Amino acid sequence: MSTENDDVTDAELLAEIEAEIEKEALNANTSTTTTTTTTTTTAAAANNNQNDTVPLNDTSNILNGTASGHAIPDANSYDGGAQLTQFQDSVITTGSDVSILLMVILAILFIIQLIRKSHQHFRLQSMIKNVENPLDSARPMAAENLTPINPRYDHNAVAVYNTEFEDKKVFLQRQNDGAPPSVLKDILLKRAAKCVEKADVLRRDGMGIRKNWLMDLLPRDVWDDFNAAQRNLQQEINSVAQENQRYQFNWGQPHGTNVFSKARDEHQRKMFIQNKVMQQKIQQQRQMQQQHAQQQPHRQQAQSATAASQQGAAAGGGGQSQHAPSAKAFGNGFTPGFFNSGSNANASGGGGGGAGDGKKLSKKEKKELNKQKKQMKHSGNTAMAANAGMQNGVGDASSGATTTQQQQQVRRRKGKHRFANK
Repeated sequence: MSTENDDVTDAELLAEIEAEIEKEALNANTSTTTTTTTTTTTAAAANNNQNDTVPLNDTSNILNGTASGHAIPDANSYDGGAQLTQFQDSVITTGSDVSILLMVILAILFIIQLIRKSHQHFRLQSMIKNVENPLDSARPMAAENLTPINPRYDHNAVAVYNTEFEDKKVFLQRQNDGAPPSVLKDILLKRAAKCVEKADVLRRDGMGIRKNWLMDLLPRDVWDDFNAAQRNLQQEINSVAQENQRYQFNWGQPHGTNVFSKARDEHQRKMFIQNKVMQQKIQQQRQMQQQHAQQQPHRQQAQSATAASQQGAAAGGGGQSQHAPSAKAFGNGFTPGFFNSGSNANASGGGGGGAGDGKKLSKKEKKELNKQKKQMKHSGNTAMAANAGMQNGVGDASSGATTTQQQQQVRRRKGKHRFANK
């Protein structure tokens, strides 16, 4: 009994031992796998930390790939992000093609605009060459004489500032000939007056000329002429002052020995006379214009009357007899009915006035008729008098017409009211 129990027990023990061995083997395998994973994760973390803590001195070694333990990764080792998608590639290639196309279009437009501008420029230059310059046909005139008050003024003239001093030539010539000081004094006064006149002109036009020159609106010829005129004027003023000091001329009170003060008075007197003459001319022109305006309506009336008479003569020699009388003038040459003859008057006196009405005339109406008959007897031939009055516009025809109206509009006696006695 005991042996059988021991055999069973040994077999079970062996089975249990085998089972435990298998379990231990399985446990060992799982532990090894977990250990390897943990070691790998820790190694990766250590590597990352070490990569992050690379010193700055090893940057060049890293770039060159010589740093210890830090090798540059290969570009082919990265699979994600290095490759472009098809959409991205199409966008990039399409954008580059569009930019090329835009550059070509801009180049074409630039060439077209260049051709158009060049054509406009040459066309404008050709048109400018065909324009006549008014200065070519203008007559040069000294600037001090180019004023409307000057009798020799010409609107087609162009101003010239740098002109010669004619009085200076005359003064030097007379001085060489040995002229007396009185003659030289008069010529010197003319020279000084000319200097004053030129100085006023240069002062008047100087501001406008300088402004136009700064704005590039003035020809260089005019600018050079203006500057030369200023220089020559200054030389002439100095020459006149030296000659005046040399001869010691006295110009009277209040000028003394100042020749330019006397010249200023002479210049102002000359300008006053020219202005007065100019005003007289303007007044005469206005009067002539007014007379012409007044005579023009009379001339038009005379011309219209002449034309009307010519048309009337061409229409026929009948005159007024061929034209029909107006409604107001019709019947002016005829006399009333009962004024023509005595028999008609008697017939009308017997009741002709009221024949149309079938009533007899009153006493007042008969008196009026008798007065009219007496007037007709004294007037003579009423028909001739009426015709003469018609031609003259006054006469007995008007009186005959008024009497006719009175006879036609005879005031009737107002009948008694039937209720008057009540």
